[in-house]
Amino acid sequence: MKLTSIFPAHTRPARKGIYRVHQFSGRPQYAYWNGRFWSIWAFDPELLYRYRNFHSCFQNKRWRGLAEEPKK
Repeated sequence: MKLTSIFPAHTRPARKGIYRVHQFSGRPQYAYWNGRFWSIWAFDPELLYRYRNFHSCFQNKRWRGLAEEPKK
Protein backbone atom coordinates (compact mmCIF):
# COMPACT_ATOMS: atom_id res chain seq x y z
CA MET A 1 0.00 0.00 0.00
CA LYS A 2 1.50 3.30 -1.07
CA LEU A 3 0.53 6.44 0.89
CA THR A 4 0.48 10.08 -0.18
CA SER A 5 2.60 12.63 1.59
CA ILE A 6 1.15 14.22 4.74
CA PHE A 7 -1.30 17.02 3.97
CA PRO A 8 -1.64 20.02 6.30
CA ALA A 9 -4.76 20.35 8.44
CA HIS A 10 -6.22 23.21 6.36
CA THR A 11 -6.31 20.96 3.25
CA ARG A 12 -9.40 18.76 3.16
CA PRO A 13 -9.63 15.40 1.36
CA ALA A 14 -11.48 15.37 -1.97
CA ARG A 15 -13.17 12.00 -1.30
CA LYS A 16 -15.09 10.50 1.59
CA GLY A 17 -13.43 7.64 3.41
CA ILE A 18 -10.94 6.48 6.00
CA TYR A 19 -7.63 8.33 6.18
CA ARG A 20 -4.50 7.89 8.23
CA VAL A 21 -4.23 10.92 10.52
CA HIS A 22 -1.28 12.27 12.45
CA GLN A 23 -2.08 13.48 15.92
CA PHE A 24 -0.69 12.64 19.33
CA SER A 25 0.73 9.13 19.09
CA GLY A 26 3.54 7.44 17.25
CA ARG A 27 1.15 4.63 16.24
CA PRO A 28 -0.90 4.93 13.03
CA GLN A 29 -4.31 6.45 13.72
CA TYR A 30 -7.28 6.60 11.39
CA ALA A 31 -10.29 8.90 11.00
CA TYR A 32 -13.25 8.98 8.62
CA TRP A 33 -13.82 12.04 6.43
CA ASN A 34 -17.51 12.37 5.46
CA GLY A 35 -17.05 15.29 3.09
CA ARG A 36 -17.64 17.93 5.78
CA PHE A 37 -16.37 16.61 9.13
CA TRP A 38 -13.75 14.27 10.56
CA SER A 39 -14.89 11.43 12.80
CA ILE A 40 -13.26 10.44 16.05
CA TRP A 41 -10.00 8.56 15.52
CA ALA A 42 -9.09 4.94 16.19
CA PHE A 43 -6.05 2.71 15.87
CA ASP A 44 -8.01 0.09 13.90
CA PRO A 45 -9.66 1.17 10.61
CA GLU A 46 -12.23 -1.64 10.76
CA LEU A 47 -13.35 -0.56 14.25
CA LEU A 48 -13.33 3.07 13.15
CA TYR A 49 -15.82 2.34 10.37
CA ARG A 50 -18.44 1.51 13.05
CA TYR A 51 -17.89 4.92 14.66
CA ARG A 52 -17.64 6.96 11.46
CA ASN A 53 -20.73 9.04 12.34
CA PHE A 54 -19.27 10.30 15.63
CA HIS A 55 -17.84 13.74 14.84
CA SER A 56 -14.54 14.67 16.44
CA CYS A 57 -14.15 17.86 18.47
CA PHE A 58 -10.73 18.14 16.83
CA GLN A 59 -11.29 18.97 13.14
CA ASN A 60 -7.75 20.11 12.30
CA LYS A 61 -6.18 16.80 11.37
CA ARG A 62 -3.04 16.31 9.31
CA TRP A 63 -3.76 13.35 7.06
CA ARG A 64 -2.54 11.10 4.29
CA GLY A 65 -4.40 8.84 1.90
CA LEU A 66 -3.71 6.03 -0.50
CA ALA A 67 -1.70 7.00 -3.55
CA GLU A 68 -2.84 5.74 -6.93
CA GLU A 69 -0.45 3.35 -8.56
CA PRO A 70 0.67 4.58 -11.98
CA LYS A 71 -1.05 2.72 -14.81
CA LYS A 72 1.25 0.61 -16.94
